[in-house]
Amino acid sequence: MAQQTISHADTFKAGDAKGPLLASDGTRGANIMLPTVEVIAIPVAGAAATISAALATPAAGNLLIDGSGVGGAISGGVWTATAARNLTITSNNAGEVATVSVYGTDINGNLQGEVITFAAAATIVGKKTFKTVTRLALSATALGTISVGTGSILGLKMRSIGLMRSTVENNVVLTATGTFLPGSTTVQTASNDDNRARYTPAAFTAEITVMYFPDLTKEGIGVGMTTRPGPNFVHSDQGNSNGAP
Repeated sequence: MAQQTISHADTFKAGDAKGPLLASDGTRGANIMLPTVEVIAIPVAGAAATISAALATPAAGNLLIDGSGVGGAISGGVWTATAARNLTITSNNAGEVATVSVYGTDINGNLQGEVITFAAAATIVGKKTFKTVTRLALSATALGTISVGTGSILGLKMRSIGLMRSTVENNVVLTATGTFLPGSTTVQTASNDDNRARYTPAAFTAEITVMYFPDLTKEGIGVGMTTRPGPNFVHSDQGNSNGAP
């Protein structure tokens, strides 16, 4: 079935077409807020070695995408998520200071990239959400055993101007709605927050339905990366972590 976009208008309004103009914006009528619904198919909780298995002091360069694949699947050196989500990096060495540059795509197929920096013997949580991960680049030889996993933040398709509610399957409303982030209009870089809405559910037990009021501007679905992490960007049609130059 063909699908058509009704409008790219910044706002929708209803009311008397011949009524007085509003002093605020020179238009007539009242704003209409149209909710959107995104169904996230049974995501699982994050796992520490989902994308890259525990590697003992790996050298600088591309890391193997060879983890457990939890919450997605690994094929041909590319991890594809069931639900777009953020990444984590973990080291067991207190002196770890290297970075991992992540390359892939977001939930809308836009290019996505992020640089995540180790900090002591801890798990560091990334800010952006990825639908695919095509390359992981380690900046320097690791001091300890490291892994790349997935976090609990799920990516949505658009920016938002407000959460309506979230539910689990069978329309049972969650007792705790989790954490909702609306996104921003900030140009994507390798270090800032994702500019689409994100949702961290209270539990990963069933299909999640997120209902929210989207940003209806033309840029509401966010944009791809304009500044990518490092000069040797490799996208999925050019290579990946298990075979990139």
